[in-house]
Amino acid sequence: MSLAAASMIRGYLYASMSIALVTFAQLSMKYGMSQLPVDWQWLAQLGNYRDHLNAMLWVVAGLGAYVGSMAAWLGVLANMSLSRAYPLLALSYVSVFVISSWMDIFDNQFDWLPTLGIGLIVVGVYFTNSQQKGS
Repeated sequence: MSLAAASMIRGYLYASMSIALVTFAQLSMKYGMSQLPVDWQWLAQLGNYRDHLNAMLWVVAGLGAYVGSMAAWLGVLANMSLSRAYPLLALSYVSVFVISSWMDIFDNQFDWLPTLGIGLIVVGVYFTNSQQKGS
């Protein structure tokens, strides 16, 4: 295997890690924030953190996943061209949409029009990554 091919494989592995972490970050922060009062009074009552500890842990876990995603993204940038790598980030939109539509806790309703848009994103990512030569 050539060095360029090995670098490309590493880039895709890092991109997969980044996408998975961003997906977890979005979903966990949404779940955590949905468990907190919408009027933000919980911020003024941080002394009573036990009332909202579970929700805050989900939000903090999401923030931590974002940090991990950025670290993985540095691996992507070290191994792939930006024009090939950047469109891959759109796959996180796809995964968040699919998972949040599938899981009852997010109360998202399935609709064909957004699904068509998600399909177009997938097609676009495919085309931007299949037509390029090299890294």
